[in-house]
Amino acid sequence: MGHFATGVAIITTQYQGKPIGVTINTLTSVSLDPPLVLFCLGKKRVVFPAFSECTHLAIHILSATQEPLCRSFAQPLDNHWDNLNHTMSESGCPLIPNTLGILLCKRSHTYEGGDHLIFLNHIEDFLSESDETENKPLIYFKGAFS
Repeated sequence: MGHFATGVAIITTQYQGKPIGVTINTLTSVSLDPPLVLFCLGKKRVVFPAFSECTHLAIHILSATQEPLCRSFAQPLDNHWDNLNHTMSESGCPLIPNTLGILLCKRSHTYEGGDHLIFLNHIEDFLSESDETENKPLIYFKGAFS
């Protein structure tokens, strides 16, 4: 699958009163009506309990300038939020600024997928802080970013 170029995103939620986030590259559009997206998350990830128990989450579509942020949230660390100014959505999800866009979602269903869980999410709103035509997306291909 490394030969298939994918966009990169960070998903966030709040768990036990703390902001939680993780980098993903499994974001897929499922339906326009109703608006649905899915992502997959490994069951052994440190953040797995947070996302398996939450009802709401935010999916941040990253720009090409956000590779350091992407790499940070790919690591199982607790200090992602130390120097990151963020706000909170009405549903309690941490919102990372300056991304290409943010999908505010409510989890619809989950499905078993081997060592991963597949999360199907209903998009409740979309936020965009910038003119997307000016920015390029962060892409992952053959183990490298471009």
